[in-house]
Amino acid sequence: MSKLLMNCKECGCACRHCGDSANLHLHVEIENLKQRLLEREHHIVKMETNFLKEADKFPNGEMAALTDELLTWQDKYSRLYEAHKRVQKVNQNLEDKLLRIVDKCETEKNSLTGEVASLTRRLVDEKFNISRLQEENERYRNDVNLAIQLLQCKPSNFVSQKYDSLPQDMQQKVRTYMSSKRRIPDGNGNIQSKTEMKTIKVPIPTFPPTAMVYSVNKSPSGLEKEPPDEKH
Repeated sequence: MSKLLMNCKECGCACRHCGDSANLHLHVEIENLKQRLLEREHHIVKMETNFLKEADKFPNGEMAALTDELLTWQDKYSRLYEAHKRVQKVNQNLEDKLLRIVDKCETEKNSLTGEVASLTRRLVDEKFNISRLQEENERYRNDVNLAIQLLQCKPSNFVSQKYDSLPQDMQQKVRTYMSSKRRIPDGNGNIQSKTEMKTIKVPIPTFPPTAMVYSVNKSPSGLEKEPPDEKH
C-alpha cells in the first residue's frame, strides 16, 4: 500500500488525493487564480497611483478643469469668429471697390477706343484733303505761271480793269487800301491823315481779268484769241 502512495509534484505531500489527476488540475487552477489575483492587485495599485497623480494635477477635479478649458476654447473661438467677420467685411468692401475700378477702366477703355477710331478716320480724311489740296495748289501754280508768261509775252492783248468795272467787294478793298495809304504816323504813335488829295489810279493788273480763266490743259491756239470784255 505504501508503494501506491506517491509524493505530489506540486505541494510535496504524499496523500492519496494528490495522486488523483483531478486534484492536480485543481492545484493548477489555484495557481493560475493566484497569478491573476496578483496581476489585478498590481493593476489596482497602478490605477490608484494614476488617480492620485490626476488629483494633484486637477485640485478642483477633472470636470472643473475640463470646464475651464472649454470656456477658454470658446473664448478663443469667439474672438476668431469676430476677427473673421471683420476680415470678411473688409474683403467685401475691397471686392466692391475693385469691381467699380474695373468697370470704370472698361468704360474709359471703350471711350478711348471710340475716340481713337474717330481720330483715325479724321486723320485719314485730313490726309486725303491735304493730298487733294496739294494737287489743286500745284494746278493753280501752273495756271498762274502760265498766265504770268502770257502777260509778259503780250500785255496788249489783255484789257486793264477800271475802278468802276470792279466788283463791289473789290472796290471796297481798294478804298480801304487807299485810305490806309493816306494815313501817316506823326512820330508819337498817333496816325494822322494826309491833307493832300491823290487821284486814284488803278495800275494795269499783272493777273488776267476775272472773266479770263486759263488752264494748262487748254491748247495754245486758244490763248491767242482776245478775251471778251466783262460787263458788271
